[in-house]
Amino acid sequence: MSYGKMKYLLGDLPVRGSWKSDKVGMYSMTPVMLSQWIFKKIGVGHTDTVLETCAGVGADTAVLCNLGARVMTYEPDRTRFRMLRDNLRVSTTLGMQKHMTSLNNEVCDISWSSEANVVYLDVPWGGEDYKDAKVIEKMFLGHLELGDIAKAILGDRCDDVKIVYKLPPQYDWRKLQDTCLRAGAGEDFNIQTEYITPPPGPVRRDGTRKIPNIRWFVATFSR
Repeated sequence: MSYGKMKYLLGDLPVRGSWKSDKVGMYSMTPVMLSQWIFKKIGVGHTDTVLETCAGVGADTAVLCNLGARVMTYEPDRTRFRMLRDNLRVSTTLGMQKHMTSLNNEVCDISWSSEANVVYLDVPWGGEDYKDAKVIEKMFLGHLELGDIAKAILGDRCDDVKIVYKLPPQYDWRKLQDTCLRAGAGEDFNIQTEYITPPPGPVRRDGTRKIPNIRWFVATFSR
């Protein structure tokens, strides 16, 4: 990975050593600047416990830890899991690391933790070829489609929860919104939803500013 690419992805993350990644980890990373922006925008901080799926090599995880959140993170790939652990050692303080639990498992194979009041879903987008799709109608975490995950999370919950989906721009988020609304109504939750587009990037040589290829859909369920 070039220095310029790494600098863009890691931004001002306080990395004290070598950041490790493979090809999949690199193209699935949320640039740290955007990760910090979205978590601050939706109010994630030291009072929150976050369940993170598909952590990759740990960029979002490091941001969450540095914001003071308690993080339970899952990464099923063994190689990227080792990179995740190594990267967190060089990008977070020991005190922050004590607030983080990482597991080399697929989250669907364990359970949806009732301890977490924020669930962050960064599921596979289908590889680099996702950019060629005009519309993406379905995305999965294990055997669960994104809308079904909301049903699984809400099934036995009595307390509030915020579900944050990281999405490609082509994903049909309105269908996801409809599924989340029906899931929440079925469990008697009050529901708020928001579709969030990131701010444009820095000015390029041609004078234009590009909006990054990331969107977020946030569904907040409260009693």
